[in-house]
Amino acid sequence: MENIQKIQYEVLQRQNNQDISRKYVLQYLNDLEKQNDVRIIYASETGSRAFGTNVEDSDFDVKGYYIGSPQKYMSIKGCPEIIDNYHQKIVVDGKELDIDFEFHDIKNFFKQKISQPWKPNLNYKFFTEEQDIYINLFDPEQLDTIKQQLNLDQQLWDQQKEEKNFDRNIKAKDIVNFIVYLCQFFYILEHNSFPPYKIENLKQKLNEDKNENYIKYEKVINDEFQKYFKMKQEVRLNYVWEGDFSQQLIELMEFSYKIAKENDKKYYNKNIEFTEQQAEQIFQKLLKKLF
Repeated sequence: MENIQKIQYEVLQRQNNQDISRKYVLQYLNDLEKQNDVRIIYASETGSRAFGTNVEDSDFDVKGYYIGSPQKYMSIKGCPEIIDNYHQKIVVDGKELDIDFEFHDIKNFFKQKISQPWKPNLNYKFFTEEQDIYINLFDPEQLDTIKQQLNLDQQLWDQQKEEKNFDRNIKAKDIVNFIVYLCQFFYILEHNSFPPYKIENLKQKLNEDKNENYIKYEKVINDEFQKYFKMKQEVRLNYVWEGDFSQQLIELMEFSYKIAKENDKKYYNKNIEFTEQQAEQIFQKLLKKLF
């Protein structure tokens, strides 16, 4: 069996981001493995820290997959389908930060992909960028096989189908997230595939593509993003009042809702079968590698 701590240390060493907090997250994941008698095979940062929209005290939002031992799967209790916890505390350089984690059993994930390939499975975890991956014990060809079978996550689509409600108070970060999701949506409409995760990389790709929707609203997107990101930095939980919405932001939200309705079924086009044989091969190789 490979030494998981050694693998985790090597993963950490390869990161370009020298933020010491990554070391603490990896240690936390190592403790999680011991407490639950599983091996984490894939863990990545999601949310604002992966989008590149985080502030100094933003939560860590770590998601991924684990695998149990053969004995654990054969036991009466079996292997849990999900291990999660929220608002756990880690102390980094004397500062207390929250860490939210959510991990799924890879065997159960494969079963769902075989029996219900259309069902959302938080597929976006596999598409975060390299510097935001804490642990990856998949062989490159295994990960490529998994990615090729993933349909677009319904969450990315539904963000835009929800009609915006202007008569309630929302947080500045909600507007920032809306703009990120909208840019992802523009990319999906053109490519029918997962978009780049970091917002700056995504906007650069939309520019290179001369994406019609993005080019049309680029100034509005940049202006509103800067406005609300600054508010998020200054007072993280600052609420935005109805009267604070600019007319251009309201128009952008209405446009988002309109084109989502017009293209409601488009993302279902990418729905490639993930066979039982493919899943079994990957699963058995992981068991042999780790136990």
